Amino acid sequence: MRYVAYAVDLWGVTHATYELECDCDDDAKRRAVKFLEAHPVIEVWSGPRRVARFTADTAGGATATAEASQRQRTG
Repeated sequence: MRYVAYAVDLWGVTHATYELECDCDDDAKRRAVKFLEAHPVIEVWSGPRRVARFTADTAGGATATAEASQRQRTG
């Protein structure tokens, strides 16, 4: 599947895009989180669907939002 990882700033402006070819959402998320070394926020999209949003936390790790996962479970 084709995924796109967008490096966005805190206002949502895209500064870089990365095209990813992955087998599933989890693979795309694992690959995209590595871009946090260069960008504060990474969003992963599959077509019109946002798969995940990662932000670099103060400890240098990553925090992911689970909005997409929550919507899938409830919808």
